[in-house]
Amino acid sequence: MNCPQCQQANPTNAKFCRECGARLPMACPGWEERGDYAEILRLKDWMLLRKGDAEGAEKLYLASLDWARKQRAKSWELRTSTSLAKLWQGEGKRKEALDLLKPVYDWFTTQRT
Repeated sequence: MNCPQCQQANPTNAKFCRECGARLPMACPGWEERGDYAEILRLKDWMLLRKGDAEGAEKLYLASLDWARKQRAKSWELRTSTSLAKLWQGEGKRKEALDLLKPVYDWFTTQRT
């Protein structure tokens, strides 16, 4: 089965793309098996970055961010947003980094009643 995001060929029984980490189309029984998936992707991104693969790391950071948002996992979203913002800042994309961080940071700092 080819990944709908990156077109990577994957085994027919795969749940996630082995290249970009995107969820492959199939029945989704629930989140119990993937509760920490956004963080696992973020850590894989970090390892790619340490190897010098900034482009690959950015793709996986975006997949991790998407996964955290689908799960409404704000802590994972904040961690991934912070990591991606650091990458973008290092690439001179300061505005993009700020635009990414501001909404999730505001969610944590805005007082809710």
